[in-house]
Amino acid sequence: MQREVIGRKKKGFLNFGAFFMALQRGMAGYALFFTILVFTKILAYLLGTAPEFKILLQDAFFSLIGFAVMFLIGILEGFKQE
Repeated sequence: MQREVIGRKKKGFLNFGAFFMALQRGMAGYALFFTILVFTKILAYLLGTAPEFKILLQDAFFSLIGFAVMFLIGILEGFKQE
């Protein structure tokens, strides 16, 4: 005897739509973090506290924190909706 549950679909671990939305959030977090970082470097250069304006590879890696945080928030919201 099998029971059928009406109106409820069994979903996998994480569906593609939720993953894609989390990935979009992660990219937005990366862009936001990087933009804030560049803006503060420009401001420091204009105020004279930094002798030159340059963006290093470390700045791009540092912006990955924004990606990771927003991606994890998106993944956790995907679990909350299920």
